[in-house]
Amino acid sequence: MHYEYLTTEDKARAAVESLVQQSCIGIDVETTGLDPRTSRVRLLQAAAINGQVAVFDLDQVPVDLLRPLSAVEWATFNGQFEYQHLSHLGMDIPRMHDAMLLDRLVSGRIHSLGDVAGIDKAEQKSDWSGELSDSQIHYAAADPLVTIRLVSQMLPLVPRTVYDLWRDVIPVLAASTMSGQNFDWAAHSVLLDGWKQEQERLLAAVHEYMPDVENIRSSKQLGEWLQNNLPEDVLAKWPRTGKGALKTDMNTWQLYADLPVIAPLVKYKQVNKLITAYGDGYSKFRHILTGNLHPQYHIGRTVTGRLACSNPNVQNPPRESWFRELFAAPEGMTLVSADFSQIELRVAALLSNDFNMIDSYAAGIDLHAKTAAAVAGVPLSRVTKKQRQAAKPVNFGTLYGQRAPSLASTAKTSYGVDMTVDEAQLALSQFSRAYPQLSQWQRKMRRQASESRQVVSRSGLVRDFDVQGGGYIAGEAVNMPVQASAAEVLMASLKRLSRSLYGTVHDEITLVVPNDEAGAAAAELEAAMQEGFLEVFPEGSALLPGLVEVSQGSNWAEIH
Repeated sequence: MHYEYLTTEDKARAAVESLVQQSCIGIDVETTGLDPRTSRVRLLQAAAINGQVAVFDLDQVPVDLLRPLSAVEWATFNGQFEYQHLSHLGMDIPRMHDAMLLDRLVSGRIHSLGDVAGIDKAEQKSDWSGELSDSQIHYAAADPLVTIRLVSQMLPLVPRTVYDLWRDVIPVLAASTMSGQNFDWAAHSVLLDGWKQEQERLLAAVHEYMPDVENIRSSKQLGEWLQNNLPEDVLAKWPRTGKGALKTDMNTWQLYADLPVIAPLVKYKQVNKLITAYGDGYSKFRHILTGNLHPQYHIGRTVTGRLACSNPNVQNPPRESWFRELFAAPEGMTLVSADFSQIELRVAALLSNDFNMIDSYAAGIDLHAKTAAAVAGVPLSRVTKKQRQAAKPVNFGTLYGQRAPSLASTAKTSYGVDMTVDEAQLALSQFSRAYPQLSQWQRKMRRQASESRQVVSRSGLVRDFDVQGGGYIAGEAVNMPVQASAAEVLMASLKRLSRSLYGTVHDEITLVVPNDEAGAAAAELEAAMQEGFLEVFPEGSALLPGLVEVSQGSNWAEIH
């Protein structure tokens, strides 16, 4: 490595002129903090693969001199960070390689740059606001050179289709984090006060039934109380751990929520989660300058390739309208949202080439109703609303590879459907007969996972059970290709967006647009999602009818 620490305009300009002759340059920044709105970029480092590195001190070199660097491709590590900080400075950001994502595809896991390259990152947390030491400058110079060389080494090793999808959504997700989500904090405060009052009331109710339990958050104390106080017939059916102890997880509580002694405890736990996760858990992320939430989206953090979200996780807020209406468009703006309808079932139909499923979607038939007809043994025209609801856990449970006991439990806790284990087993058998190609494909995936210890998504993402942990392989072998391929459809859609992304969930994209542009944005969003679907599944045109459902409103509750 040969690096220059640049503090004059003449030398900076000369370095830029040399760097833009490269086809790709490594880019890194050192900042005085993690938030681009409250911190500043102190250093911008750019490296050529031959070892020439320029370290630009932005306290002394105008950022305008560095704008030509955007004319060549960049190599970064965790490129969303660079995108946010440098776009905040007004720089144009070119298409970026991301060595962190390349390493994820090579190794199966997300690592830090220090772990990937075996370099000391101690200086990373040093003070970058004042006079810089030689060791700080040397450290700063190493990162972009290491990054571009990692990109060069790993790029030939990865499945390019899924990698290109991942890196093409970096700017969309980074820009979404920067703009943030408008949130009604006044209404949120009222909700939080109400939850805390309800929590106190429910705590008193729980202690009326369980006076001997000092700490109702203690699984040990709750298990002992249940063992000593529940009727024998209830204890005989109560789920137990591998060591024989009574289970005290939320799913188990919900199975017995109709028991008077259990009902207040279930409600207490539900309210307690609201307070911790969606009350105080949201308030701490209210930005000091913008007042918005600025959730961060993560690529490659899950084994299925689904996007993850943090600070806060806005992908799974309470479904009730009283919470979702807090996510509101700013004055003069409208939220435009589109969901993929039954995306995982459509993906499963194409992966397995199940003619019954494909023909049903092509004809505009609701697959939940079709499954209900098969399970209940009635004509499609006679399927009731209750039967259709009961078919949902069968459809989705089959995609997750659930067995009868798990399906019966999920039907109750997630869909409010009472189903015995025998009924669940019969439903699974009827499903298999209704969709034979899907069942055959699932058997093939299980054999493949057993023999090779891997399964693969449509775009090439590998789920390696030896590297990433086994889990319930029989279930993950059939679920991972479906979930991962659906995630690829979402990302292929996201990269087509030309408007401001408000937020995204696993099968949903929401934009925020001026009121008078809502109609045009809705049409563009639907087209982007259809095109994204066809990019991943070019043979899927027959499944386009009903694929995308678009709505608009002033808040998130109105568009659901």
